[in-house]
Parts: sequence; C-alpha cells; structure tokens
Amino acid sequence: MLNEIEKISAIEEPRIYDNDSKKFIEHFYELRKRLLYFVAAFLTSLIITYFTSPYVVNLLQSSAISHEIELNVFKVTESVSIYAKTMLLQSVCLSFPILIMQLFLFIKPAISKNITKGFIVFSIIVSILFFLGVLIGYYFLTPFLFSFFLGVTEDLSMNTMYNFSDYFQFVFMICLLTGLILEIPAFMVFLTHLGIISPTTIKKFRKFLYPIFCITAVVLTPPDFISDITAMILLISIFEIGLALCAFLENKRKN
Repeated sequence: MLNEIEKISAIEEPRIYDNDSKKFIEHFYELRKRLLYFVAAFLTSLIITYFTSPYVVNLLQSSAISHEIELNVFKVTESVSIYAKTMLLQSVCLSFPILIMQLFLFIKPAISKNITKGFIVFSIIVSILFFLGVLIGYYFLTPFLFSFFLGVTEDLSMNTMYNFSDYFQFVFMICLLTGLILEIPAFMVFLTHLGIISPTTIKKFRKFLYPIFCITAVVLTPPDFISDITAMILLISIFEIGLALCAFLENKRKN
C-alpha cells in the first residue's frame, strides 16, 4: 500500500512542477510582452520628439532670456547632446502613462474588480500629478531658484558664463524631481487602500525615510546648497501630506 502511494506521489510531483513551470513561463512571456509594448511606445515617443525638440529648445532659450541669461556652447558636440537630452525628457513624459498602463494590464488577472477600478483611477491621478509636477518645476520652482542665484551673483559683482547643457540639466532635474515628488502621496494612499501599508507603519519608519529623502534630494538636484535644501523641504512636506491623507483614509475605513 505504501509503495503504491509513493508511486502515485512520484507521478503527481512532476505534474505539479510542470504546472508551476508553465505558469512561470506564461507570466514571464506576459511581462516581456508588456515591457516590449513600453519600449515600442518609448521609441515612438523618441521619433515624435525629434520634431518637437526645436520648439522645446527655443522655449528654454526664451526662459533664459527672460532672466537676462546668455547661454553658450563650449563643445562641438554639445548642440547634438542638447537635442538628445530634450528628446529624452519629452519621451519620458509621454511614455510614463504607457508604463503605468502596461503594469496594470500585467497584474489585472490577479486582482479583484474593486482593486481594478481603484488602479485605473490611481493610474490617471499618477499621470496627472507627474505632468503637474513637471509644470510646477518649470514655471514656478526653476524661476525662483534662478532669481536667487542671479541675485547672489550680482551681490558678488561677478560675471558668469552659462553653459546651455548645464542650464538644461538644471531645469531637467528640477522638473523631474518635482514630477516624482508629487507621485509620493498617490502611491501612499493607493498602498493604504490595498492594505499593504498603514499610517502606523509609516510613522515607525519615518526616522529612516527622512535620511533617504535627504540623500535623494542631494543626488538628484544640481550641486548647490539651496537646491538641496529646497528639494529636501519639498520631499518631506509632500511625504507628510501623503501621511495625513493615509491617516484620513484609515479613519474613514474604520468608521
């Protein structure tokens, strides 16, 4: 009897293993398909932004002129590099919603209908917040920081030559950082809605998150003290707003 049971289990184990392997391969191919769709969307965005990049470069030049900044090019290849960076920035903005959508389609079979509806709303909000952050960084934060730096330069009675690549990198990092910062509350609320995290858990890790925010701000922003401090304040403030929204959602759920 025992021998027969061992024979049956020996026959069934490979079947279970084969089924698990089959599911893993199916998930792998599905993930690869979603990533290929995203790569195709990103490459398509690069082609589109090839034609829009001159307008973006002119926009940057006009913003520099409004601050009475004369932009210079010091390398032969710098002009091509400027257009390439401009195309990259636009492609990231255009393909970001596609990435969120492909991630949603990948996990959709494994989640319930209620979570599916929540994820759709979350995807829309995340995309809107990212574009809103980029606009805030370009139209509000960047002029504020430039006014401050130009004021310091005037106080020192110095003449400064501005490199176009450095100027673009400064604007790019500020816009990207503000776009990502505004994503924090959305992710925190969504994870709280799923029950993955809770306000109590977040508060416990607050002392570890603050140093991470400070390091992130220093790494992503241009190498100057004011930009670092501004980014730190923004990161911590947005995090606290997200924590307050999570606490509100948790209290509403309990009541």
